[in-house]
Amino acid sequence: MTAAAPLNARSQFHTHLEFLGYEVEDDGENIMARHKIKLNVILLFLSQGVLHTSLFGCSDHARHYRKDYMELVNALNREATLVRYYANSDLNLMIEGLYMGPYDRSRYGEFLETWDMDAQRMLRKEDLEKFLS
Repeated sequence: MTAAAPLNARSQFHTHLEFLGYEVEDDGENIMARHKIKLNVILLFLSQGVLHTSLFGCSDHARHYRKDYMELVNALNREATLVRYYANSDLNLMIEGLYMGPYDRSRYGEFLETWDMDAQRMLRKEDLEKFLS
């Protein structure tokens, strides 16, 4: 269930991401943040916090070798600190992390640092590129 975040709270997340070099768009429901070297991320405001989601399309290789792809997704989850990985119904790789509670500059900065560490660990994973498009 989505919850409308107070304008000030949305603005704080928006400003924080812009400070970190993201190009940020807010459509009133979600914030879409794009970065040149970090994962692009969508922020969805929920009653318990802000869900951060990134998406990677899967390749034909992932569809053909589904068992191997699922083993890779499971391996990513075993190594994750903050995020969870899963394949959606189209087998696209979804990455999610929930920032709990109201905006706090220090806590949100720590959240994003951990998000980035998980992302870098994922991107270094052997054979990842053959499963993603």
